[in-house]
Amino acid sequence: ARPHSPLIDGITATALALVGGAMAFFVIPSSSFPFQFTKIAFIGFAALAGLAAYIVGRMQERRIRFPRSLLFYAVWLLPLAYLISGIFSSNVQLSLVGAEGISSDSALFMAFLAILFAVVISLARSKDKILQYYLAILGGGIFLALIQFIRLFADGFTLGVLTTKTSSLIGSWNALSLFFGLVIVLSLITLLAVRVEGILKIIIAAAITLSLVFVGIIDYNLTWWLVGIAALGVFVYSISFGNHGRGSRMVSGMSFSSLIVLAFAIIFIVG
Repeated sequence: ARPHSPLIDGITATALALVGGAMAFFVIPSSSFPFQFTKIAFIGFAALAGLAAYIVGRMQERRIRFPRSLLFYAVWLLPLAYLISGIFSSNVQLSLVGAEGISSDSALFMAFLAILFAVVISLARSKDKILQYYLAILGGGIFLALIQFIRLFADGFTLGVLTTKTSSLIGSWNALSLFFGLVIVLSLITLLAVRVEGILKIIIAAAITLSLVFVGIIDYNLTWWLVGIAALGVFVYSISFGNHGRGSRMVSGMSFSSLIVLAFAIIFIVG
């Protein structure tokens, strides 16, 4: 029988879930450490460490498995596009790496994101793992929301790096909007992919409501478009295919949640 490595895969999946939750608010509260570089270094280290652990797991298992998911392969188009664009740009080093250290708009950083995404999607082999990733990101979002609420009423609460009113632990004001938009989209996808009941259903509803509040306060148009498209997709899927293998009450709740989000998105886009 072939040896298996559920332990190392389980540890890696849990560690990456914690990384996903901490990624939103991870900073070093000192002016000696550049804000953007610290986050990029954190993501890069997580991507390479996760890749190394995944390779060790496959060596122990003595076989290589790739997910049957189009997203697993499509995600590599992004760093490839950045690489081709960087090679033909006027400043190759700036496009491929960045000016000082690694830039968030460089081909190398996109490669880190693609590696991280590929490892995560390879390890998410069950609905429990998907739920684990979601809850970790949700936990990071709750902590981030708490910090931002405090900053609304306490001007001196800077943590050493939040120098302006629109600064956030995730980056710019618009980046904060995109993050909470991501929480909304992941919440809708979780409702679609995992059977949720009881307290978890209440938590997801609260997460969607809290995220809508922040996205509404910031009112970044791109976020509303992305959230609206995702909500429309979930709504159409839920009413078209949700009856297969699901209870009518769950399908109704999922459709209602996506419809509410879609309504908010349309109101803010038009308004």
